[in-house]
Amino acid sequence: MSGPNFGQPRPLPADLVTHHRDLLLAHADDPILGACPICTVHRCHTWLYAYEQLTSAGVPLTADPQPVGTQAIAPKQPPEAP
Repeated sequence: MSGPNFGQPRPLPADLVTHHRDLLLAHADDPILGACPICTVHRCHTWLYAYEQLTSAGVPLTADPQPVGTQAIAPKQPPEAP
């Protein structure tokens, strides 16, 4: 494979980034259904296309990403003494 952008992130306009992120949210698999609630298919074609567009552009899948391992986890509080 070759080409002008081979191995490089492919530019994606900001409005398309927003559109593809919206598609990821709308077509994400429902945990109870186990499939896209719109298409009723596990990882439907719309979700896959949006995922591929965002990852090939090298942009985060969410507007406010947190680096892996830094998600806010509430610390366990010791039980209060009576």
